[in-house]
Amino acid sequence: NYMPKLESNSYFNIHTNDRAPSHVLKRTSHGTYDESDCIKMTQYMLPGLVSDRFMSDVFSHTEETRTKITQMGENIRDTLAEMIHESDWIDTISKRHLVAKVRNIIVRAIHPNIWKPEPFGHRLVADRYLHNLNIIRRFRVRQNLVLWRKDGFNRDEVARFGAPLSTVNAFYSPITNTITIFAGILRKPFYDEKSDMASIYASIGSVIGHECTHSIDSSGVRFDAYCSFRRLHDGWLMPETQARFHDKLKCVVDEYNVVDLNLQCANVPTNYGVQTLGEDVADIIGVRAAYKTWLKLAPPEQVTNSSKQWFWVTFAQMWCSHYSQKYICNRLNGDEHALSLFRVDNTLRNIVEFKDDY
Repeated sequence: NYMPKLESNSYFNIHTNDRAPSHVLKRTSHGTYDESDCIKMTQYMLPGLVSDRFMSDVFSHTEETRTKITQMGENIRDTLAEMIHESDWIDTISKRHLVAKVRNIIVRAIHPNIWKPEPFGHRLVADRYLHNLNIIRRFRVRQNLVLWRKDGFNRDEVARFGAPLSTVNAFYSPITNTITIFAGILRKPFYDEKSDMASIYASIGSVIGHECTHSIDSSGVRFDAYCSFRRLHDGWLMPETQARFHDKLKCVVDEYNVVDLNLQCANVPTNYGVQTLGEDVADIIGVRAAYKTWLKLAPPEQVTNSSKQWFWVTFAQMWCSHYSQKYICNRLNGDEHALSLFRVDNTLRNIVEFKDDY
């Protein structure tokens, strides 16, 4: 991203006709721009200014919530490290490396630790579109030049948010070993500060656990604690642990390859388990890490059989969805996330604590 690009539909294309070349905006698939397209463009090109407006108009109790969520993330991160340490199939050397990597994750909630809106908002002009694009492009290139000239490597500064803080999402970056929980997801139904502790850990806690697990999933495991890419046989992970890891991954692939929903889709993928593997592993391990963290931190009087069952119910409710036939067919082909019903049923059938609680 050294020379930042803008979305393809942001630019003018040259179209020739019988008269003379004309410069027009590249049209979207439905043939014309609507308000939704303009909003998406603005969010992509001006995430800082959109974020600033969102935070001032919508999001309240910023620092209090940020402290609470960051602490929750660090607790879940540390529980994941303990789960690795207690594992009976990972060798001692690989454990040491994996635990160090997980404990080295930076948790960033609501906004980056180094963040400010774009400083050129006053220079944008409503009826000068190319003028605005040039300002945005120049700013992004200059920003990267400053970044790469600095001495030292600041993981917070490198992994700036590429989307507005209003985004309902969270993500893990293997090249900076950071997890980012946007302000947009810290609202109902994913997060409600009035909910009980079990519900909070089952919802936003499982999302945090999911992102932490990406650090050691089938892709994340190829990067070490210092964000360097590692070859398979350079001492990062021992061969015997790698072999056991791939055996376990194959079990997940086989389980998620079963797509029997009586669908009338033209092309139901035969390798669905491979397509969704990283997300499936993150779901399974992530919710376990959240559950174990809740058990460890909750007051004893709050941990009852009923509250344990409620944890799993809340987790399942988070993924409640209603699908049209067309939507399912589109999601099955190309989306790395499994359908929501798999994210509940297939995830929980792999978790022994869920079985014990019921």
